[in-house]
Amino acid sequence: MSSLKVISEYVAPWALCREEIPIHLVWETDFEYDRIQIDFPSDIEIKELLNVERHETTDSGIVIKALKTPNFLGFYAQLRRMCEEQHQKRHIKIDFYSGGELKYTHTFVANIYRPKLSLLQAPEKIILSDKVDISKLINISMKLSGFGRVQVKPEISTGGEFVARADRLYYELARRIASTFRLEEGDLEAEKAIEIDAAWLQSMAESFIENMRAGKISLEIDKSDLEEFRAWISDPDNADNVMKLVHGQLENLLIQSLLFYLEKHPSDNVELGAGNPYTLIESATRKLRIRFRYKDALKTEYPPVEVEIPIEDKRTDRSKVLEVPINIRWEEQMTNPLAER
Repeated sequence: MSSLKVISEYVAPWALCREEIPIHLVWETDFEYDRIQIDFPSDIEIKELLNVERHETTDSGIVIKALKTPNFLGFYAQLRRMCEEQHQKRHIKIDFYSGGELKYTHTFVANIYRPKLSLLQAPEKIILSDKVDISKLINISMKLSGFGRVQVKPEISTGGEFVARADRLYYELARRIASTFRLEEGDLEAEKAIEIDAAWLQSMAESFIENMRAGKISLEIDKSDLEEFRAWISDPDNADNVMKLVHGQLENLLIQSLLFYLEKHPSDNVELGAGNPYTLIESATRKLRIRFRYKDALKTEYPPVEVEIPIEDKRTDRSKVLEVPINIRWEEQMTNPLAER
């Protein structure tokens, strides 16, 4: 077999699942050939050919009949399917032929990685009692391994469909507004530790007021108080006071949330899209199901991790709905692609 003198070769040192992998080969111009064939596994797709004048696709690969520049070939490869293993290798061969005889083969190895989320520990049972500390009731340990950052979206079910109970900003804002709308302006606490863009704050306040008036945000307060609050927020004469109250409470809440998440970021490679989740437990609730959906940096979504925990209610008064936070501890065991080469 003849020897081809390589000037330059490149394959991306790593790629995420379904990420395009750039590959190129440059060789000395004195090497003679009349056909190049790219051979690749069935789950690999060649997305784009570079410097190719004429080619055809066959069952055995891509046959290149002419190049624009005779000593350069480049292309992008991509894994067609979802990655199952955290690290997979795919061999892509470039064969040079002359007169029907194989003259030279150059092999590239594509290293493909994925992140993997798994459950380390969860309670065997949730037991509710009159003296239980609900802030410490549900503790779950999750592990992130493999390669790459992930965005995790926890979803909760207590018997019906899964619901993303995480972004509590509107709920908490509504609760604060409903509990303080009777107070005078001077009685409201002012917190100005961080400045927030005024135009954005105004737009969000207007959206919140519109949703509140339309009844799109539920409130768990006494019926009489709820009716009084809805009458107050819907009265055109109170428009300025409503905006002032919502604007101020929203700013305070955003500042508190920002400081909280800056201090409580769960992990270097984990992003909780809307913060730590919580669940609402009623007397008829018999089990809690948590589903962790997650995506990598390319928005590729992987099979979710599900946890199911039975619930036993030993409270004297079971009529009260409990809002229970779900505490998640994150452990990372990440792969370094450079160390594995």
